[in-house]
Amino acid sequence: MVVNVDSLNIDWKKWMSFYATPDAGLETASEEWVEEMCRTAADIIFHTIPIAYTRYQDKLLSERVFAYVACSMVLRVADPGIHIESNGTYSVTRDSPQANPPGFSSARDLFVSKKERALLEGTTEGRTPVGTLGMSVNRYWGR
Repeated sequence: MVVNVDSLNIDWKKWMSFYATPDAGLETASEEWVEEMCRTAADIIFHTIPIAYTRYQDKLLSERVFAYVACSMVLRVADPGIHIESNGTYSVTRDSPQANPPGFSSARDLFVSKKERALLEGTTEGRTPVGTLGMSVNRYWGR
């Protein structure tokens, strides 16, 4: 399914200004880069989780939650992991390096986390969609 993300008319600047904190690493990023990355994140969401588009069109997935997930994806890429705070007299640097297991790269990339996937699908982790009843077999299996 091909979705034209531009047809959704989402104001990415508004949502990013709402969700991004001042230390999010966006000071050096242009508005065009942020908007393009948000559109790309939306494309990735719709390609990896096709039910998200249906839920969005049916108003079962709000624009607020959808924009939250897309902005979170972009903020993970924009945040370099090093935070420097200074008040003019002293400065503090917090570094959170990630160890790379063999065969994996530390390149930052847009991805949907497990919890974000559950939000977009309308499920809780490993359960039925929100608002539906599980089958009576669940009681038998201890769920």
